[in-house]
Amino acid sequence: MSFSSDTKNELAHIPIEKDCCAHAELSGFMRGAASVSLVGLGRLGIVAKTDNNAIARRIKSLLANLYKEPVRLMIGDNPFDQNIHEYQLVIDPSEAAKKIIARTGMMRFTGGETHMRSDIDKKLVATKCCRKAYIRGLFLGAGSINDPEKSYHLEYVLSSDEYAKAVRRLISTFTDLHAQTCKRRNDYIVYNNRADEVGDLLSLMGAHAQVLKYENTRIIKEVRGHTNRISNCDNANVDRAIQAAIEQTEAIASLDFNLLSDDLKIVAQARLENEDLNATELAIQLSEGHHKDISKSWVQYRLKKLVSLARDVS
Repeated sequence: MSFSSDTKNELAHIPIEKDCCAHAELSGFMRGAASVSLVGLGRLGIVAKTDNNAIARRIKSLLANLYKEPVRLMIGDNPFDQNIHEYQLVIDPSEAAKKIIARTGMMRFTGGETHMRSDIDKKLVATKCCRKAYIRGLFLGAGSINDPEKSYHLEYVLSSDEYAKAVRRLISTFTDLHAQTCKRRNDYIVYNNRADEVGDLLSLMGAHAQVLKYENTRIIKEVRGHTNRISNCDNANVDRAIQAAIEQTEAIASLDFNLLSDDLKIVAQARLENEDLNATELAIQLSEGHHKDISKSWVQYRLKKLVSLARDVS
């Protein structure tokens, strides 16, 4: 199972303690996964689709508890993947279906006219707990999250630009949470790809077990990346030290030792005898051999002087 599927499975089993939150979650799901069917005489029905059995059971239960309306659960093959079942929740055309459509904010009925809604009913998200429930329901209906091993990305795939902007504004009501929108073919995407905020969104929706897995993966990746950067830096330093030693050895070989000062002779001889040592290691060896403290900078200055003298000679 994917990280996204595991997240939805966890969210689909979270207890809902308040009716207001149940209404909010159901509304979010319906706006993301349901469509309105129109039959004769203007009667309206509802069809909601999901490929997750746990979500189908949860939404069926919510509809039964909140509206006492019979819901038909139909199981078929996913049109895009024959190995995955598609669960359809069907509410036949009725006054109860019309009530659900209105209460979940899918459509607005005013003065005998019917309009599809592109906003979020403020009454449904009046409190913080209901805003969380709404975002959770929307994720169950239209959301997905990438495996954090690959990338940090959580998104909602929606059908309306205005509604996508409304969802983005809803997410931004939470401190330090932001979202962006874009169009992908015929869909409008609300997404977040900031590593810390994706984790915060998971926590906000209530997927606490998945948050632990997500943060653990983040830590491992950060440590691995830090280790690789240190390793790359060390390798680069070794390469530079080897190149410098080669240049110094070639320079010293071209010089007349009789013309060098005692200090330069000491360093030159040490370099010729220890081509694989860096300046720090040369300083340690010279300190031990001459029974006095010789610093790395002392060695480096004289090595540079030797290279400079060789250039002048050539």
